[in-house]
Amino acid sequence: AGHEALEDRPGAVASRNSPPKLPHPLESGYRWDPNNPGIAESQQDAAWLEANGYPGPDVEAYLMSLPVYALKNLADRGNKPAQAFYAFRLAQSGADQSDTQEVLLKSAASGSIFALKMAGDIYYTVDGYRDPVMASVFYGLQARRGDHAGLIQNYLVDSALTSDQRLRAQALRE
Repeated sequence: AGHEALEDRPGAVASRNSPPKLPHPLESGYRWDPNNPGIAESQQDAAWLEANGYPGPDVEAYLMSLPVYALKNLADRGNKPAQAFYAFRLAQSGADQSDTQEVLLKSAASGSIFALKMAGDIYYTVDGYRDPVMASVFYGLQARRGDHAGLIQNYLVDSALTSDQRLRAQALRE
């Protein structure tokens, strides 16, 4: 009588009987919506994109709206789209390239083709990271893993490379 439940007090730790905190529905996934398909052309395409770490348009918008600490929290818990966006934010902030690459390569090793695409985007567009050879490497790996958009991106980047740079990119992809 007159005592608050533990869960009702500010800053209190939830009891063992409390239900686990459910993830926000927009933290990951690629839900097919023909009115907002994003890059998916069909429900089957959306399922492939989700399985390979790509966020749907609603998930992308949500993740892009999060502060860096929240992205890092999701990335640390293995959220593949969050890992890619966290790496992009690291790059934009001028973080050491090895820190950014560590996040991307860990995500790619766990099956995220989106991480390879994001790595290509980072090396193609972010000041302090711009390296067309590395962009070519990652776009080529994106294509090799089954995302045909990587073929186009790789072609566009490769067309601006010298023959020596193309050879170096090819060797790094192997």
